Amino acid sequence: MAILSVSEFEAVIGQAQMKIQKVLYERGEVPPLQEAVRTLQKVEALARQPEKLKATRDRLEAAAETIREEMSSYDDLRNDLWDLMDYLDYRC
Repeated sequence: MAILSVSEFEAVIGQAQMKIQKVLYERGEVPPLQEAVRTLQKVEALARQPEKLKATRDRLEAAAETIREEMSSYDDLRNDLWDLMDYLDYRC
């Protein structure tokens, strides 16, 4: 699903955070995932500032890669992460 608005971006990034938090609750401390969640929170805070949001692309990409590695069985989350990246590339 393509993300077309800031509100959708915020919703998708929020859902991603909740899924990761659930995994963290189940697994306990997983430092790479915890750092990825912090990155998602920082990116979400800049969602309504396109110029600053665009500057977070590399950090978001690194966090997304970590999440994909740590949570490889979550296909829907992987797709959401690609959608977030596409939003930064084509809508900001």
